Amino acid sequence: MKWKFDEDQDVRISRVVQDLSDEFAIMEEWFKCIQETVQFPFKARVFEIQEKSSVVQYGDVLKVHSIDDIDDKYGIIAHARLGRKKIYFPLCELEVIELNDMERKVIDDYSVWFANR
Repeated sequence: MKWKFDEDQDVRISRVVQDLSDEFAIMEEWFKCIQETVQFPFKARVFEIQEKSSVVQYGDVLKVHSIDDIDDKYGIIAHARLGRKKIYFPLCELEVIELNDMERKVIDDYSVWFANR
């Protein structure tokens, strides 16, 4: 599969996706890659507009403690906190604030893949 974004990002995404065709297997590979690369906890900002009734809103900063699950509709689910509230939130809707370049790229690559799968 050829991605049309940044050539370096294409290569990184291709390394994770490999020749897998099953979407759930690809998400499991992303889950493993993120677990192996990212140091938890880290801060991330919500960059997707949320429903008005949602506890979490656009621009909120969450502290992500782990990734806990894979959902067919929402992808990888992050276990996070908003203040003292524990929440579960789609990782693809978060923009990393405080990780190193390599850690940030793996989450961004996952988000790009998820949005364009």
